[in-house]
Amino acid sequence: MKQLIILTAIILFILSNPIKSESVPVPFEPTYKPTITVPFIAKQIIIDGELNEEFWKDAEVAYNFVETSPGDQIKPPVESKALIGYDEKNLYVMLIAYDDPSTIRASVSDRDNIFKDDFFGILLDTYGDQSWSYELFVNPYGIQGDLRMNSNGEEESSFDIVWESMGKITDSGYQVEIAIPFASLRFPDKEVQSWRINFWRDHQREVRRRYSWAALDRDDPCNLCKYGYLEGIKGIKPGNNLELLPNIISSQSSSRADFNDPSSKLENDNPEAELSFSGRYGLTSNSSLELALNPDFSQVESDAAQIDVNNTFGLFFPETRPFFQEGGQLLGTYINAIYTRSINDPQAAVKYTGLVGKTELFYMFARDENSTILIPLQQQALYSQADKSIVNLFRARHSLSDDSHIGVLFTDRHLDDFGENKMHKGGANTVFGFDGSIRFLDKYRFEMQTLFSYSEEITDARPFDTTIEGNNITIEQSSLISLDNQEYFDNGRKTVALDGEKFRGTANFISIERNARKWNFDFEYSSASPTFRADNGFYTQNSFHSVEFWTGLLFRPNYRWLVQWEPSIWLLRSWNYHDKIKPFKYNESAFDEGMRFMLYLQTNGQTDINISYLISQERFFGKNITGISIGNIDINSVFSEILSGRIHYNFGKAVWRDPSDPDLGYQKGLNLSARIKPHERFLIQPEYNHYKIDRLDSYLADPAHEGEAKEIVDATVFRTRATVQLSRELNLRLIVQYVDEKTQDDSYRNVNIEPLLTYKINPFTKFYIGMNSGYDYVTPNEDSSLINSKYSLNNRQFFAKFQYLFRM
Repeated sequence: MKQLIILTAIILFILSNPIKSESVPVPFEPTYKPTITVPFIAKQIIIDGELNEEFWKDAEVAYNFVETSPGDQIKPPVESKALIGYDEKNLYVMLIAYDDPSTIRASVSDRDNIFKDDFFGILLDTYGDQSWSYELFVNPYGIQGDLRMNSNGEEESSFDIVWESMGKITDSGYQVEIAIPFASLRFPDKEVQSWRINFWRDHQREVRRRYSWAALDRDDPCNLCKYGYLEGIKGIKPGNNLELLPNIISSQSSSRADFNDPSSKLENDNPEAELSFSGRYGLTSNSSLELALNPDFSQVESDAAQIDVNNTFGLFFPETRPFFQEGGQLLGTYINAIYTRSINDPQAAVKYTGLVGKTELFYMFARDENSTILIPLQQQALYSQADKSIVNLFRARHSLSDDSHIGVLFTDRHLDDFGENKMHKGGANTVFGFDGSIRFLDKYRFEMQTLFSYSEEITDARPFDTTIEGNNITIEQSSLISLDNQEYFDNGRKTVALDGEKFRGTANFISIERNARKWNFDFEYSSASPTFRADNGFYTQNSFHSVEFWTGLLFRPNYRWLVQWEPSIWLLRSWNYHDKIKPFKYNESAFDEGMRFMLYLQTNGQTDINISYLISQERFFGKNITGISIGNIDINSVFSEILSGRIHYNFGKAVWRDPSDPDLGYQKGLNLSARIKPHERFLIQPEYNHYKIDRLDSYLADPAHEGEAKEIVDATVFRTRATVQLSRELNLRLIVQYVDEKTQDDSYRNVNIEPLLTYKINPFTKFYIGMNSGYDYVTPNEDSSLINSKYSLNNRQFFAKFQYLFRM
């Protein structure tokens, strides 16, 4: 009885004093391929960055963002959310980033210059087929940065559309309000839309953290396949909108009468004004036609000078001209058969882009006033200048399921006949082929392309050397490809001289690659016959077979200082097109073989370190060159919001690529660049490039080379770009560039100064006024009154440009 009383007392005590247990936190669960249903909201909204409109009370909310880097689908240290809704004209998004406002990185800058700031954005695959997507980002002030992501994960930075945004920094972080006109987007002509969507936030601190609304699987290399689903949009039409873009360009140029006499006056050309026009008409929701008459394909900012003193294949410059943006995602293929900058000065151009089912189409016709001839050879590329030409480009790509596609390509260029009574034949080049990319077993991809070319050479060509200084192009006659050139190719069956020969050629590319969380590899085979040419592309080498293999292991320890690291190795073997591959031992068939050992480190402080070491040997213009060994160190660091920079240094024994006397030399190359932001409206970007190669002591010890200078080439380029953003629309920019190049036979120094004032309402409505001036370093000669060497103004140009986008 006593025991029962005690037990009853214990039970009563427990019931009256329950045990307080600690609540167990709910584990974070990332959401893969989430779905959001967008409501139609017929309420007034003003894009001002404020969250006080009634519109946002009815909007759908995207939340539960996940950290994708450096963390692997974990809960982020800060919260993010996105509100979304639409009406008959626009898709509206409010992006809310919670954070300590004192740590936010933001700039008042020109559009597309936000990617060192904190930024937030929306990613839209409006066709839902994983072929490409819009990427619309904003910094905390609402400054825009728009990109286009292709199926291979590469982003086109020159892509622009018209949209509206405004942001503000708040007590709890920042928020940005966005309106995206349906007239600016391409999407299917359907009553009910089914898009793919993601929201993405970059959190720039000591570590660059990246947050995604849709969780990512690192074992799945398809970025677009991981987007979520956007449902609920219906009854919208992009409309058969008409866009007109007239512009007027005026300029006045001057040049020194006598280059060798700096005391001679500048001779002023008469001022010029030129009217240009382009227009775009939406044929359907999936297709458009563009017309350009006397289009302004000039660039307001000159290309940055590149050091090419030991390069036998020429330099590639990216395309930045707006006319090529629509449909530009189709033009990049594994073999570079379309290079739109080969169309130098078109008198007129017509372009069609469209989508039929899952097939994207691109066609362009252009009448070019100034065509360049590119002759690829096995170990160098030769250039000459032709006259006018007619260009046709066609590209089609059909999307398959599971992030795959097949495509066809056709290009054709016919040069005009020239000379007295058109006695000289202009020549032609046609390229046709097909390509494909097939993803299989999730992590693997097969890629291929085969092209066939037919060429008819120009006859009696006048060869030229082309020099680009700032925005000025100087063409001087040379003996680069003269009719008496007795060089041959294709085993002696064809002459290098432009003498009207006709021939066919082929080029091939095959790749198998693996992209996964830990182990990755890429095996590539490529080849080109000696007679393959692509006049509308940038294809500078032929007559080869080549095999490359790269493999690496990626580790993400997420230590306090080490975020990730990756050791890898790369192997290469290239040999003559007409020969068979032989064992991995140097022989006369091979002209390049080597291996490169690489180590990549990513540490805190947003610092990336790449270290590599190359061992190789080459056969260059008939000479076996062994003992090539080059080390590379590349460090890229975002030290803080105020200062970031890059150091790239390479050194070692490299080939001096002089076709008449190639040999091994000692090479040193240094690239230094920085981004200095002393104020949110002021940015300085200096860059220094230096390249030097010397003869080895063993070369100079040879009696045949006694007395030759040790230094072969010493080249320096220093370029500084300073920008003051006076408002969101108005900025002042100054570029100063210094070039100093010394070779065995010549030396050259030049200073170029380019101030520019820009007023930009949107990517297409803008006004420029600026100046380019070039100063050359002149030394006295017998015909000059100059006593001492000095810098003298050699050329100058004032220019203004105004263009305005009318959308109807």
